[in-house]
This record gives sequence, C-alpha cells and structure tokens, in this order.
Amino acid sequence: MSTITIWVLLGTGLLVVEMLTGTFFLLFLSLGAFSASLAALFGIDSIPLQIFINSLVACGGFFLLKKPLQRKLLKSVSVQIDQGQIVRIEQSLAPGQNTRVNYQGTTWEARNLDNVTLNPNDEAIIVGTQGHILLLKKSTPANV
Repeated sequence: MSTITIWVLLGTGLLVVEMLTGTFFLLFLSLGAFSASLAALFGIDSIPLQIFINSLVACGGFFLLKKPLQRKLLKSVSVQIDQGQIVRIEQSLAPGQNTRVNYQGTTWEARNLDNVTLNPNDEAIIVGTQGHILLLKKSTPANV
C-alpha cells in the first residue's frame, strides 16, 4: 500500500470520526493527513517530511482557524435546552454573583441575574446560559 493511500485513508477516517463528534480538533488532523498525501503525490517520498507537513498543517490550522470556524459555523446555533428548567439554590446568592448549583446530576456554576437575593432552598429558573454558566432568576408562578 502506498503512502498516498495510507494518508488518504487516515484523513478520511479522521474526517468521519470528526463528523460524529463535532470537536473541530479531528478536522485539522484530517486536513494534515490530506496535505501529507498531497505532498506524497507531488513526489515528497520522505516519510519524516510527510509527517512534518501533516503536523504543520494540523497545528497551524488548529491554532489559526479553530476560533473563526467555530464563530462562523456555530453563530446560528443557540439552542437553549436548559432554558425554563428549575434549580434549587443551596446557598445565598446575591444579585450578579456566582455560585455552584446541582443540575442534571452534577454541579454547575450559576449567576443570579435577578435584582433580589436568592436564599437557600429557593427555586430559580434557568433563563439562559453564558458559556458554561447557568443564568438564573427567582422562580415565580408567572415565569414557570
């Protein structure tokens, strides 16, 4: 089996796994493998040089293109599946402050967006997320 075939198979395999995970990391490894196959196709027979090209393209793509690609591709994706869910406050939480809350079997960082202090055993409603932080307001019959 030629090195071109090996690089193409590796790149294709990484691309398939990337489609299943959506991490963007494997996308750059795949692009590196495809670039190494192109190098082999154009006559670069040195395996160490092909590996270097693979590494250069994968690392360069990762560090230069990951953030812009994520912003562009994920801009329209703002699914708020947690929005409207209820969490119980375990410790006093002043307006604008953060704490940890139990949600979905684990602890999450949460921020009080309300203008009132949330007290222990209060219920709060998730009104959104900011990265990995749950944004909370005091749960009232009107907003449940």
